[in-house]
Amino acid sequence: ICLYQDSYGKIWVGTDNVNLQYIDTEGLLIHNLSENIVLSGGSVCSIVEDNDKQLWITKSNGLYKLNKTRSTATLFTTEDGLPTNQFNYASTLIAKNGRMYIGSTNGLISFDPQKIDNDTTHFIVSLKNLVIDNVVQTTETENTPLTAELDKTEMITLTHDQARSFSIEYVAISPGNANSISYQTRLLGYNDKWGKVNKETVFVGSNLPAGKYTLQIRANIPDLGWENAPMKELVIVIKPPFYKSTYAYLIYLILIALAIYFVQRLINIRIQDKNEVRLANMENKRLIK
Repeated sequence: ICLYQDSYGKIWVGTDNVNLQYIDTEGLLIHNLSENIVLSGGSVCSIVEDNDKQLWITKSNGLYKLNKTRSTATLFTTEDGLPTNQFNYASTLIAKNGRMYIGSTNGLISFDPQKIDNDTTHFIVSLKNLVIDNVVQTTETENTPLTAELDKTEMITLTHDQARSFSIEYVAISPGNANSISYQTRLLGYNDKWGKVNKETVFVGSNLPAGKYTLQIRANIPDLGWENAPMKELVIVIKPPFYKSTYAYLIYLILIALAIYFVQRLINIRIQDKNEVRLANMENKRLIK
């Protein structure tokens, strides 16, 4: 549908439902973008590079900004203030002053690319729901671990049975770029490494061993880095099954003590009986003499 050569010499190829590709002029090979880049679905309508060497791609499902290294993309849609997600073919212009003009199915869009501010402080993760055995928990649910709203809770305690199947739903609160937000999670005490879950907004716990864990969740736009992304934390305490609980071990100790007591008592009784028999035999022998 469209071709564009950027300042690095790469030739970008916009296709109809086959995503965005590029040609390296040195090897003359056609490449697809990394699967990690959020740039999927729809037809590429136009491609243009701004004065900061960022590539802007209009598609049939929104406006994408590809960063300088071409390693990450940010998606803008009607949720970010655009009048429509559908753009016209070959209808993009960068003016001399750097301002961008884009033709859409709902009029002309104009903005300064350098003034598009992606503020990571807006990406605050909020906990939505705690689900146990496919039942959304509230403070009114029977045997619920919640004593307050989940997002205002710092710690939950789950029984062994509850911990067999539970999940925590979350979402990032942001005034814009909602479609471009990715997430990372980790469970301290189980795995200290951050795991990329991209756009998944649910943490699933299943058969975790008894113990104390800290669930950490953070959200960000991929090209901004994760170092300063604020984290949401929730301490999760999982009780052991009854047979491994403190009460169970106390019962085991009492039973062992009782067993030792009765065994010792039985031994003493048998020793006493033997002594009585031995004394009786000695008395009989004395009388016979």
